[in-house]
Amino acid sequence: SSGEMVEDSLKKLRLTRKKIRQIDELIAARHGGAELNAEQEAKIKLRPSLISQLKELTQAHEAARNAQASAPPKEEEPEEPEEEEEEEKKEDVSWATVAPDAEAWGGGRGGGEAHPG
Repeated sequence: SSGEMVEDSLKKLRLTRKKIRQIDELIAARHGGAELNAEQEAKIKLRPSLISQLKELTQAHEAARNAQASAPPKEEEPEEPEEEEEEEKKEDVSWATVAPDAEAWGGGRGGGEAHPG
């Protein structure tokens, strides 16, 4: 579905941005006088291709988002997330029945005093 395409393209975008950010940190460390190993130097050489990839992924992500926005809305039954909300509500209700009165915790109208004056 177009929603999965958008999510997939977003994951790829984030991963590519993360790789570029890590390379930028290596470059900064090198400029700061740190000595990099061969693997780190090899990563730095990948930066130009990652920038190109980032541009392509950005375009693909925008295209997927536009496709999702122009897709007709689905008319399906509500899925499980709404059922989870109902379960959470049930948990809240059961917690309310177990929780002590506010006055027992000093939160009543008496200003926090256990025994009025």
